[in-house]
Amino acid sequence: MIRVRRYIRRRQFKEELSFRASMFQPTGIEIKDIYLDGTNIGTYKIVRGPFGVAEIYSIFIKEPYQKRGLGKRVVQHILKQLKDERLEVVRLTSARDAVGFWERMGFYIIDEDIDNEIRMEKVL
Repeated sequence: MIRVRRYIRRRQFKEELSFRASMFQPTGIEIKDIYLDGTNIGTYKIVRGPFGVAEIYSIFIKEPYQKRGLGKRVVQHILKQLKDERLEVVRLTSARDAVGFWERMGFYIIDEDIDNEIRMEKVL
């Protein structure tokens, strides 16, 4: 068996580690309430990351307002906003029962988790 070891100086290692950590630091977090005719009907949270990538962390529409197309309108608004900001990719984690909704919004599956969480992505 051949073993290869790469030796680097401690300072170089710290610099590389710091650079890699900065690659995953969010550049902006947005949490907003959703209103319809002055009534709060839900919230959403978006995290903007480096390299033109954003993550939709949550969209919640209160039960009495579901099944009215409001979630679709909120997602369309979010996608337009992110595109106007010149972001290139939007990612999210979806429950299995919501995959159809996200596919209709133009997202596609990039990974599946054993915990039934599904990673999805859309290129803007």
